[in-house]
Amino acid sequence: MARGGFTALDRWTTLDITRAGTTTRQARGDTEGLAALVNSVARAATVSGGELVPPVEARIELRRDGALLAVLEIAGDQVRWTPQPGGSAALGTPPAQTLDALRTAVSRTR
Repeated sequence: MARGGFTALDRWTTLDITRAGTTTRQARGDTEGLAALVNSVARAATVSGGELVPPVEARIELRRDGALLAVLEIAGDQVRWTPQPGGSAALGTPPAQTLDALRTAVSRTR
């Protein structure tokens, strides 16, 4: 994926995290290490196209001033990164330890 596909990682100011039917909003910096984990996991999505096989367990929407910049979805050991508006989705398999750390950080959001 071209570098331009990851510009949202530098620009977002809030995250909307949806899991188990509940959405929470986090400002950048509110959750220790969350921005770095999202950055690392998203950059693992380098294979264009495709579908996530297991059900999506978490959806993270990166926003700036309310505008949607990108979506990161987690399903099993895979992630899908979709730049907005209308960007092409890419899949990837991040390192298990990094993905587990992101899951833990997401589970702590309220």
